[in-house]
Amino acid sequence: MKKLFLLLLALNVFVLSSQNFNQLVPSGIYPYEFNSYTNDLEGYYLTTPVFINNTPANFLSAAYIIDNNGDLIWYTASDYLFLLDFKFLVKNKKFSITKSDLNIYNNPRYHIYNKSFDIQDSIFAVNAKVDIHDIIETKEGGYVINTQRDSLFDLTGYTFNGQPGKPNTVCIGTGIQEFDSNLNLIFDWNPNDYIHPSEVVDGYPGSTDSAHFDYAHINSVDKDTLGNYYISMRHTNCVYKISPTGNIIWRLGGKLSDFTFVNDSGFSGQHDARIKANGNISLFDNTNTSTLKESRGVEYALDTINWTASLVKETKSLDSIYAMAMGNYQQINSNAYLLNYGFLYRPSPSILVLDDANLEEVSIVFPDSVVSYRTRFYEKSWFENILVQPKVVCADSTSFQKRLIAPSGYDKYIWSNGDTTQEITVNQSGDYKFWVNFGEGMLGSKTISVDVMLSCQQITSVLNTKQEKTEEVQAIYNVLGEKIPALEKGKVNIIQYTSGRIERTLPITQ
Repeated sequence: MKKLFLLLLALNVFVLSSQNFNQLVPSGIYPYEFNSYTNDLEGYYLTTPVFINNTPANFLSAAYIIDNNGDLIWYTASDYLFLLDFKFLVKNKKFSITKSDLNIYNNPRYHIYNKSFDIQDSIFAVNAKVDIHDIIETKEGGYVINTQRDSLFDLTGYTFNGQPGKPNTVCIGTGIQEFDSNLNLIFDWNPNDYIHPSEVVDGYPGSTDSAHFDYAHINSVDKDTLGNYYISMRHTNCVYKISPTGNIIWRLGGKLSDFTFVNDSGFSGQHDARIKANGNISLFDNTNTSTLKESRGVEYALDTINWTASLVKETKSLDSIYAMAMGNYQQINSNAYLLNYGFLYRPSPSILVLDDANLEEVSIVFPDSVVSYRTRFYEKSWFENILVQPKVVCADSTSFQKRLIAPSGYDKYIWSNGDTTQEITVNQSGDYKFWVNFGEGMLGSKTISVDVMLSCQQITSVLNTKQEKTEEVQAIYNVLGEKIPALEKGKVNIIQYTSGRIERTLPITQ
């Protein structure tokens, strides 16, 4: 049992005893629970839920757009395509989805979509395999993608996970290629030419597989205004800065780090390394090989004169959470930080937005064993004239019935109650919405609340209020974290409420 005395100063913790799927979704795709305690966020979450233990006989991968009220605005789902990374390309006003067939390495490709979610371009690597971990748009309107190449290394004389290296080892190198706006290749970088497999850190799988040594496992790429690239290499616990000519400028973390961490122990197994406008580096620290297994978002200020890295921001749940793989970290604004936990089982949340004090503002919870590789939040203003939701028309029918009508002109209709016609008649009060075909996916209407005795009302907000949570005493602990049956006189007591709030009481004398 976690010792609650570690949480004495906590004002709130995440408590999830059961799954409460509280949002309307069509049948056949993953439901989710959405809770929000803030009015300060207006925008959309782009995420890709997939079942961890998918098999060809039982496969479903999806891409969702969820608004700040938890409403499923758009989705696409497939029983044969693996959807990994879903982004809105702000400069080009387009979308991107990385895809492969059933698994990440089978026929991977990058698709670019227009505002109507029709495929506009497909990007494939040149003289290399595609790796679908990440894609970014450049300030010139082009794209940078991940690639994969195999190279033979003689690793005799080296030791990996306690096993001797072998000659003729096939080493997998995840690289990057940049394309201009016309999809002409303008930069090609192969890590096998610059990084030796001996930089890999013990503890990751595959380092003793001479036929598939996944040492240069890149999971994100970014680019600054000067043309330098930043890559996160998970199995070396390192972020590399690459010059426009391909040379390594510096290493942050790993065995050969150019920086000393002055107020932090560093990171491991990281994902989603990003260069910020102020020159800082942010990333999602999975903490795979760290002593403390507590996944978090971190931001470091880098001093390239004294070669120090200083932790300037740490974002983590007050309820310690460890995600062994996947994940990302995003600062939405000065008081909102997104943590997508990736490979994580329930009862922990799939996605959290925390405030500057690490208190929960938003949570998204998928079913058990459903994960999302990456989730990004985009401001509503960036989506101007994009994803205009159709509306439900509500009309009286016979007594105690309502007619709900969707706009005409679509080939496919799916209502939240399972009906598939343009118009439905309902005799039960509740919330309803529909989805219609929109490009490669389905566009959702605004949700309408129906009272068959009275009238229909458009739902505009589902804001949760923390103070309105039902709050009862769930358990009482002493300062050692031991559960006790009742408050103890003359001692400090720690009360855990069903809302998740933790209260430390002063010694009582009566």
